[in-house]
Amino acid sequence: MHGQAEQVRLLLHGGASSFSGAYHEVGTEAALQATELCQPAVLGACLARAMRIEELRACLEDPRRAVGWLQGWGLADIERGHANLVRMAMSGITLDLLGVICTRLDEILPHCSDPDMALNNLERFVGAARSPLALASLFERDPEALAILVQIFSTSQHLSDLLIIDPEAYDLLRLTEGQPVNREVLVEELAAETAALADEAAVMAALRRYKRRETLRICYGDIIGNQRLEVVAAQISYLADAILESAVRFARRKLVERRGEPRRPDGQPARFAVVALGKLGGVELNYSSDIDLVFLYECDGATDGPRPQTNAEFFDRLAREVVRLLTEPTELGQPYRVDLRLRPEGERGPLVHSLEQALHYYD
Repeated sequence: MHGQAEQVRLLLHGGASSFSGAYHEVGTEAALQATELCQPAVLGACLARAMRIEELRACLEDPRRAVGWLQGWGLADIERGHANLVRMAMSGITLDLLGVICTRLDEILPHCSDPDMALNNLERFVGAARSPLALASLFERDPEALAILVQIFSTSQHLSDLLIIDPEAYDLLRLTEGQPVNREVLVEELAAETAALADEAAVMAALRRYKRRETLRICYGDIIGNQRLEVVAAQISYLADAILESAVRFARRKLVERRGEPRRPDGQPARFAVVALGKLGGVELNYSSDIDLVFLYECDGATDGPRPQTNAEFFDRLAREVVRLLTEPTELGQPYRVDLRLRPEGERGPLVHSLEQALHYYD
């Protein structure tokens, strides 16, 4: 027996998780005999942790033993909560680390707005992580990391889904802390990324990934940072500006390659403008808003390519391509719903108007 106790003492130098392994291997009696060979405070902490692991193991194996515990977390759906814990245990997280997570959840979940939603989303997030074990180790090193996640997971299902789709984005969130970003920075950052892409599918994916990650940043500042409503609305609007600008630049570049540059009568390139109305125009966009747009081109003329077309035809095609880049569903979703009904003459009118036509209409 003394040899077994000595084994426990040696394993204690490897930390509490090593002790847990020894506890299951040599048994309680040998572990208790190690008290004469170890510092009492260290051993006491390790024994408490090992006993918690035994309690956790029993609760995982028998849902009935977990009922009181899960009710203490404020869960309404005990069966699903137990299943969440079992799946986390099966994801590759060691029982000692799962015990650490559960100890933190003892403190956090009873104060959540929706403990059931929080635990279910946490389990989904752990299952989607590249390394659940590394994630659990982060929770052990940084207790705030779990507390922040649980707050998000209990507050916003949309934000939770975005994080679960892209778990690695959480590292970026923790670095940026959801701080606001200037409009010009967003516009040029995304424009630089899409300018290097020639494939339409790659551009559509880039627009959607950017929307997803920047929305996460904005939501983090909103929920965790308690930013003012006008700051959050402005950030959502700036993000829409950046995505719209990149879509216009790419669509025009590809169309010019096929049809040539649209020219004014004086030979200069004809300009194109996208006017935002509604909430985007007022810099008051929210997370689920559609965007109200009006498309204008500078003046009549024709393209200078081998297959020339009128400016009206060129810019009509450009507007349609921009809308498609923004709205076509892909595996990454669609960035926005676009509403064009506020244009001159509404749905009865052309999709794109010249500046002269618009001035005449609004005069």
